Amino acid sequence: MTHRTISIGKELLIVAAGYTLLAVFVTWPVVADLGGPVGGFDGRDSFQHVWLYWWFWEALLNQHQTPAYVTAMYFPLGASHPVLWVHALAPLFGLPLTGLVGPTATYNLSILLSIILTGLTAYLLCRDVIGQPQAAFIGGLVFAFAPTRLGHIIAGHQLLVFNFALPLYTLALWLWLKRPRWRLAALYAISLFLALISHPNFVGYFLLPVTLVLLAGHIWQHKGFSGQPWPQLLLGWLAAGVLFLPFAGPMIADLTGQNLGFLTPDDPGEHSADLLSYLTPSPFHPIWQGQPPEWMTTVLDRERALEEGFNYMGLIALLLAGIGLWRRWRQTRLWLVLTALTALLALGPTLIVAGRDTGWPLPYQLLSELPFFAWSRTPGRLNMTAMLGLSVMATAGAAYLYNLWDRSLPANLLMIGLAGLIALEYLPLWPFPLDTRPTPAYYHQLMTMPLNGGILEMPVTGSRRASNYAMYYQTTHRQPLAGGYIERDPPGTVELKAFLNQLVSPIPDQTVLALPTATERRAALAALRIDQVIAHPDLMTDRAAQETLAYLPELLGPAAFTGDDLQVYPASPATSDLPPLLVLPDQDNWEVIHDGSAMRLRETGYLFLFANAPTCLALEFRIEPPAEPATLMARFNDIPIATPGPISTEPYRLEPLSLQAGLNYLHLDTQPAAELEIQAITAQPIAASNCPDEGAK
Repeated sequence: MTHRTISIGKELLIVAAGYTLLAVFVTWPVVADLGGPVGGFDGRDSFQHVWLYWWFWEALLNQHQTPAYVTAMYFPLGASHPVLWVHALAPLFGLPLTGLVGPTATYNLSILLSIILTGLTAYLLCRDVIGQPQAAFIGGLVFAFAPTRLGHIIAGHQLLVFNFALPLYTLALWLWLKRPRWRLAALYAISLFLALISHPNFVGYFLLPVTLVLLAGHIWQHKGFSGQPWPQLLLGWLAAGVLFLPFAGPMIADLTGQNLGFLTPDDPGEHSADLLSYLTPSPFHPIWQGQPPEWMTTVLDRERALEEGFNYMGLIALLLAGIGLWRRWRQTRLWLVLTALTALLALGPTLIVAGRDTGWPLPYQLLSELPFFAWSRTPGRLNMTAMLGLSVMATAGAAYLYNLWDRSLPANLLMIGLAGLIALEYLPLWPFPLDTRPTPAYYHQLMTMPLNGGILEMPVTGSRRASNYAMYYQTTHRQPLAGGYIERDPPGTVELKAFLNQLVSPIPDQTVLALPTATERRAALAALRIDQVIAHPDLMTDRAAQETLAYLPELLGPAAFTGDDLQVYPASPATSDLPPLLVLPDQDNWEVIHDGSAMRLRETGYLFLFANAPTCLALEFRIEPPAEPATLMARFNDIPIATPGPISTEPYRLEPLSLQAGLNYLHLDTQPAAELEIQAITAQPIAASNCPDEGAK
């Protein structure tokens, strides 16, 4: 059997062209208007990552600072957000495009590039392991177009899918283990560095399992450690660590200061893979015409479930993998171990089958307390690593089928047909969703306005969709934003947003605490340098948001601009009306009851204390004792403080609080969980000599 050879450069161009055509098809119509609608589900994380492309350009090239300290959001306090700098690969890769075509077009192009580039590196891995270029095209496709990756692309998780470095890392380690050379060790170090700055998830979910499996396989095959120049590999790790250190520095600093608690999720197994999901294609595939088999919707009950739950491996890929294991066992057994191990771990701490948690413990429980695992609630993402192993096995099966023909034309046609069928089989839905919400024309005017402060977009809490749109609009107007959210809320930002929300929201008449007047609220907004409050009526749909929307004209006067589903209220200039102390509860966890004679605390909540100067404060609660004994625990500005013990009929006094000028917050939490009826809250300034030094707490 003879085959005409072509140069590797021409070969890669042909492969890239093939993946490009398939990527354009799968993501159609994104490419038709790159600078227009944002690709992905409406109002989802894609807008956060459009913002991130803009923020990297703004921080690095305009403000000359690391993007890890966010000043564009969480105004006026800003926030240390080191995770943004740790996963810098995609926004750095897109930096030239951002300056050339803008963040929206860059994001949409990155959707295509994340598929094409990942396909190319996976192709190179499969080609080297199996040695058959045409079959390797199938393997690269299985990984680059894997349903788990396409689901994350639709969800807007661009940092997670811009991961061409993962197959490249695997290839570099594979090559070095076969032929240890310094230049391969250098390639390994570079690919490891690129993988490290792709996404923190990949440390535990990809790098560790791939490295351990390949090293263990090599050591087992060669009966030990001898004969390999291991110092080359160690120096590769060291070089990658040195390159990574400037990106990891802010995160290490926060970790040293115990400031990364916000990364720990409440449920580390929240997004575990359902066992049935490995065999469940998308029920939203156009082939079903809106009427999929009922069993599919058990796992994927709505389109948004594709974001974290689309773990389908594909019948064609599994069949090819089976053929590969049967005919090329020695080439594929190591990749079977990788796939089986990571698919098992992807199931999370307990086994879930058809949407039901059986409670059966699984090996992931042993990992859930370790760094990089403890910070994630998404064990299902390990399926991405499993798909890489599957892609190599599928390549082996495709190579066997390819070699059944003596003439290349039928074999090539077979590969083309398989590629098309796999791409069709893996489709999550089609056409690719777009968010066509236009940017209101007002934001183009806002870009040229000389503001003295920042913008408060309403709703500022309770709607991730509204937050995502606000961040997207900021890429146009470029003014500081009081809200925002990306990759969890850093310390202090939840409290800032909740305080601002309550500051512009009404509270029913009550006698529990002295509420600020409208004049005092406006003075607080001025002290926080909020220049404009912009309300979006179409996003303020629940009862509390509707009440806030109706209260804004009463608080700030008539809207200065109305149109395009927004209302613009200029805030008052700085005044001398700010009281020494302004006390507000948060809107979500407090309720006025008994015609205003009491307020109900729903188990946990905030009490905000806004001071116009540093002061010392005594705080006292009069609480109706609950039916079952309970204690009211408290954290002041994130620091635990002593409390009197179980609630009784006696006044509940906290230790004196040393308030800083500006926003302070008291987080209250009942132990055990209970709703409390609070009848009075009094705050009394006391002598500084009676107040503990806050730094000593």
